[in-house]
Amino acid sequence: METLHVLELKPIIELPEATQLELLAIRKHPDVRQHMYTIHEISREEHLQWIERLRTDNRTEFYAVFKAGILVGAASLDNISTEHKRADWGFYIDPEARGERIGTALGIKVLDHAFKTLVKLNGEVIDFNERSIAFHKKLGFKREGIRRDHIIRDGRHHDVVMLGINADEWREQRVILLGENVRD
Repeated sequence: METLHVLELKPIIELPEATQLELLAIRKHPDVRQHMYTIHEISREEHLQWIERLRTDNRTEFYAVFKAGILVGAASLDNISTEHKRADWGFYIDPEARGERIGTALGIKVLDHAFKTLVKLNGEVIDFNERSIAFHKKLGFKREGIRRDHIIRDGRHHDVVMLGINADEWREQRVILLGENVRD
């Protein structure tokens, strides 16, 4: 998988403010925002304050994702428990970069990173985001439950699908995704 080799994860707290604000522009895109829990347009100040909080938050890792040096999205590990070796993950891709085969490579890159220290990764997807649910399943996540009527969008309640994958499942699925070339 060629894209895997050109993707980089860089901690957002280590990036220049201009790049941090480029990431905000992607996050504010309506196609990205509609699938998030928080859908209001985040202000510049709110975004920069959030990044400042990340500097002291040892339970969150937030990465800007670059393809051949160009910002294409973001990925995070949240609610990291070193005691239980688990975390929640999230991601988004710049709508302008879709179609460049970034999604699977991003998933592989983040799961490889996460499973260096964790044994379990969780994901949550709003029920209407069928594309993301299918993506999680492609990566090997299993459906673990439903949070019924968990969010309200446009005056309507929506369920949230809870998904999970453990390190052993990831190792097996990685071979399926990459073939026998597991060193990629």
